[in-house]
Amino acid sequence: MLLVTCVAMVFVSCSKDDENDNVRGANGEKLVSKIVYTHKEEKGDTWKEVYTFSYDKQGRIIQETGDIEKEEYYTSTYTYTDEKIICYTEGIDRCDNKPYTNESTYLLNSDGLSVYSNEKYKGENDEITTYTYNTNNQLINIKSNYEDFKITWEDGNITKEEGSDFYENRVYTYSYNNNENKTAGLNFYDCSTLCNSLFSFGYFGTKNKNLILSSQYYNYEYEFDKDGYVTVMKAIDKTETLEVTATIEYK
Repeated sequence: MLLVTCVAMVFVSCSKDDENDNVRGANGEKLVSKIVYTHKEEKGDTWKEVYTFSYDKQGRIIQETGDIEKEEYYTSTYTYTDEKIICYTEGIDRCDNKPYTNESTYLLNSDGLSVYSNEKYKGENDEITTYTYNTNNQLINIKSNYEDFKITWEDGNITKEEGSDFYENRVYTYSYNNNENKTAGLNFYDCSTLCNSLFSFGYFGTKNKNLILSSQYYNYEYEFDKDGYVTVMKAIDKTETLEVTATIEYK
């Protein structure tokens, strides 16, 4: 399983003429415009995932595109009110070349955190999810009609994830280096539960304080720009084989 596929998915591509080119995040951080993941297979073949993100003048994500080679292409748009966020996605499944749509509505509490979501897929049952936080506004539980997911934090970072569904129980553990996690959205996990761009923008509580150093499957290496923002991330499996390289561009 490749962790980068479920990067807490990061965001948004804007052209040089975009009126919001100089926009920053809520805490003054640089915003990601594009991420390219290059996966290397055992036989040496490579394939890519490309994600781009657009923002409004408040630094909120308003559009995300994903182009996953041989799998799918999609565009998601985000609209905001004081009490909820709606994400509408249109895509093409490249396996059968069929279009699909889904709509997710997130209800926010008085702190602006998502506490409930309803995801609607055409032709399928709704997925209802509730989100629970501790007193530090750290997400500690995600519970849906399909999964129960517990998150353990230590010293400002997620150190363990425990998930259970109809088929299996899963446990993922993480360690961290001392580098500050400056990049909104740059959270890499070995599972897909936290692969949601809104997690990267604070709508599911605080982000990791530091950058992930290792999990039970991967070690991570980074390159930085002059301001300390990650420009390259490499995921190397425990046999010291490079599996994924992520390159990150900023607005």
